[in-house]
Amino acid sequence: YFRENFNGQIFGVYGNVHDDDTVMKKLAKEQKIKIKSDKLNIKLEKFNILLTHYPETATRIAKTKKYHFVFYGHNHKPWKEVIEKTYVVNPGTLAGMFYKATFATYDTKTRKLELIILDEIKWAPNRCWSGARSRAGAQPWSEGESRSPAQRQAPEIELVGLVVVLNVPP
Repeated sequence: YFRENFNGQIFGVYGNVHDDDTVMKKLAKEQKIKIKSDKLNIKLEKFNILLTHYPETATRIAKTKKYHFVFYGHNHKPWKEVIEKTYVVNPGTLAGMFYKATFATYDTKTRKLELIILDEIKWAPNRCWSGARSRAGAQPWSEGESRSPAQRQAPEIELVGLVVVLNVPP
């Protein structure tokens, strides 16, 4: 569902709890996701970005001063800091495990990095969390609903952390 409604590139790294490599590689290929087991280097425009799972790895790599951004997960705690002029960011979790459901955005034009809490987003009627129309049978989120659309409309591949980079030309 998610891939059908999003044409951008998707990158990821394995966490410490995932299916076997065969299943992960098959899903990544089917969904056109570039995924690595530990560290993934990405170049978007003039930005050097690294994805990793563990915060200790993120901190160590940020100190090399080779990256503009280092994103990590593992503890699901939404967090951003600057180490040696490198943004070190944990986008949190869309699943709302341990902390509120969050994701991160970075706008390449304004150079603004934000951690966004899903519960604080104003939802339009008959829309799901991605902004696309709800799939058949899915009920739109309403003020009385206790679960966010992200929690109710779980995609086939669990999205634990999400970073959206805005204003990058195709």
